Amino acid sequence: MVDPARRGRRRWIAASILAAGWTAALAVFLAAAPVEEDPDVYDLEHSRIYNRQLEVIGGKAAILGKEIDDWVAGLFQGRNLAYTLAAASALVALGVWLWPPARGADGEAS
Repeated sequence: MVDPARRGRRRWIAASILAAGWTAALAVFLAAAPVEEDPDVYDLEHSRIYNRQLEVIGGKAAILGKEIDDWVAGLFQGRNLAYTLAAASALVALGVWLWPPARGADGEAS
């Protein structure tokens, strides 16, 4: 049987993590400036010649790696960082809330 005090403590910790994460996400969202890309760099990195050279040097895996790298880098810039923080804090809070209770020496939940 799970101790009600322990269950309440876990809910309080999960709610605190969620509140702190969403507060940080809101602060980042309000403070974030729009991400501006240099048009010359954008044109170079998205040209057919660049993609062809990348494929010749590294194959299809290099192109896939570049696309994944661009996607992950985009998660941590501007307002996307706020969305990433909100989602990460929600997942951590859910994990804390759903984590199974600790087992005692006799195998019973404490």
